[in-house]
Amino acid sequence: MNKTQSQNPLADKVQDWAYGFLHSPASYDGKSAQDIIKAEIKEAQTIFKRELPKRKASETRQTIKTQDGLELRYWFIEKANNSKIKILLHGSGGNFAKADRAVALLDRGFNIAMISYRGHSGNPGKADQRSIINDVTATIQAIMLDFPMQEIYLEGSSLGTSILAHSLKRIYQDAPIGEQFASLLLKAAPLNLNDRDQDTVDSLKAAGIDANRAQPFLKKLWNQEDAYSKIRAAEIIIVHGSLDDVVPVEHASKIKDILARNNSNITLRLIDGEGHQLNLHQYGIY
Repeated sequence: MNKTQSQNPLADKVQDWAYGFLHSPASYDGKSAQDIIKAEIKEAQTIFKRELPKRKASETRQTIKTQDGLELRYWFIEKANNSKIKILLHGSGGNFAKADRAVALLDRGFNIAMISYRGHSGNPGKADQRSIINDVTATIQAIMLDFPMQEIYLEGSSLGTSILAHSLKRIYQDAPIGEQFASLLLKAAPLNLNDRDQDTVDSLKAAGIDANRAQPFLKKLWNQEDAYSKIRAAEIIIVHGSLDDVVPVEHASKIKDILARNNSNITLRLIDGEGHQLNLHQYGIY
């Protein structure tokens, strides 16, 4: 990310906060982000080595070149007889090593593309909102060269849903009238950042930022209201845990209402007793 200083110190402070809170891989339990990424990718490789030969499937790392010259990798899992593809986008702080989900999807007839972002999953660069949207849009468009829209199923988790919303808005600007993706699955999706959860407020406070003063800048950061009003899919599924303490559960119904302006086949599933981390195939959601 090439950061440019604004004329407003608070705006710069919010931008720095967003990088640490939203746009960089997470570290926890005394482990560095890079160590966590390496361990989770290694675990995924072990699962694929065990499970893919049983299914006569294969995995490769595909590369997309960004507008500013970076080479970003995404993980592609395929089986010869599977004609449709599921594109997975992970949440804030995560990575693309979602092997259990990929194997479950493979068994249901999907090829899988697990997309990640610059600075994540071993990819080069440093992310911000604009670069993430640009990169993911280009990656989806590259996949569209090999799969028609009606065979492409999209799934995002948390921040990944926000990225999908903005990327699809761009893609639909150039899509033929009547063309649409097969499915859009939104897990723990935030509508915006200005309807704040306590986690965001606490994070802003720790960064020395007053949440109320930062409101004008938060409204511009990952606000999906306009994007959701302009996208469509043959089927849309919104899944949210009733006890989500990261993204307030009220966001789910608000997103559904906006999507309903241009979509009719929308399902909202509130999972009672679940928080932010939902295991979708535990609930038969694919």
